[in-house]
Amino acid sequence: MLLEAGRKAASDCGKTLINGGEARDIDRGFVIRCGQVLTNCSAEKLIEQLRPTAEAGAVSLLFGDM
Repeated sequence: MLLEAGRKAASDCGKTLINGGEARDIDRGFVIRCGQVLTNCSAEKLIEQLRPTAEAGAVSLLFGDM
């Protein structure tokens, strides 16, 4: 289902999405390859990127502006 949604989104942008067939050791996600650049889109990495903003918001909510 995710692959089909990705293919449609890529097609809407004039691109083609293919399943590369390479297995990666990631949990709950996928890797996007564009030329030589690999982007890890696993749940772990996406949460890791959001963590600093989420932590700052939580601190502000709990303790006010410091």
